[in-house]
Amino acid sequence: MISNKRYRVTKQFYKFLNDYTKTVVDIGGTLRKKQCNKINEIITTPLTWNKSKVCNSIFATLPNSIVNYYEPFLGSGSILLHVLQQQSEGKITIKSNIFASDFNKDLINFFIVLQQTPIELCSIFTNSFVSLYNNLENDEAKKKFYYDVRSDFNLNLGVFNLEQSARFLFLNKTSFGGLFRVNSKGFFNVPFGHRKKPKFPKESLLLEVHKLIKNVHFSHQKFNHQIALQKGDFFYLDPPYAKVTKTSFVNYLPDGFSNNDCLLLLEFCKRLEKEACFFTLSNSVELFNFGENYKMLQYTSNSLKGQLDQLLITNTNEQLNW
Repeated sequence: MISNKRYRVTKQFYKFLNDYTKTVVDIGGTLRKKQCNKINEIITTPLTWNKSKVCNSIFATLPNSIVNYYEPFLGSGSILLHVLQQQSEGKITIKSNIFASDFNKDLINFFIVLQQTPIELCSIFTNSFVSLYNNLENDEAKKKFYYDVRSDFNLNLGVFNLEQSARFLFLNKTSFGGLFRVNSKGFFNVPFGHRKKPKFPKESLLLEVHKLIKNVHFSHQKFNHQIALQKGDFFYLDPPYAKVTKTSFVNYLPDGFSNNDCLLLLEFCKRLEKEACFFTLSNSVELFNFGENYKMLQYTSNSLKGQLDQLLITNTNEQLNW
């Protein structure tokens, strides 16, 4: 049974989406197959988490010309990288700035280090982590190596440098499910993933990503719903999914994203439309009712908990072939 407060929050979600949503389309096998055929053309994120299967669907919602591009819930950066690659190929125009932020300091540190000192990061990551790990003879030795790196990572919390960034990347590729989760004291506590062959990113990929992100403004911050807007700005919004039951787990960091934060985000979406800006929002299907003004796409993604139904919601003016 949920509390009255949480129940009210959930009802507000439904009311908002009753007023501001329009069409739900299940992409099914045909579009999913079409997207997968294009994945090899995409410069993928070096991190484990990604949205490669829906990159093209999300990209289709972007206007051909954008004033400022914002991604305030960066995560793995897979959508950002796809957008940047499309920009580099002249498929869209971003007239002013590209802003990417996240509440995870270590994540932002990783991208800043990759942006500023890619060669040094590649060297430390390969020589101090990948080579040593791959030369270990058995799973038990690799497990010990993992926990030693995890301990060093936690001992250096708040230190944002090359070594910590390399540790972050190594832990991302070898932890259980590639999760980033911390306890109440802020210590990274994800167990060893026991992967036989972790997919460590090659230096060539890291350098390709470096080229793409060289002009991105990265920052560590919580989502700012009071940000100044310009007509024609675009926001890709992929917040932690709203928690609608007591057992739901969505906050991987202390002081994470609450249901009230979600409500502020939905109000922000209304503000974007009023100020002639555009957005695409990703979230879980359970929270959304069907309504009248926005376009929606339902799709299925894989997770540690199995297949999850999710939604894209957008106010784009673009013609969508969903």
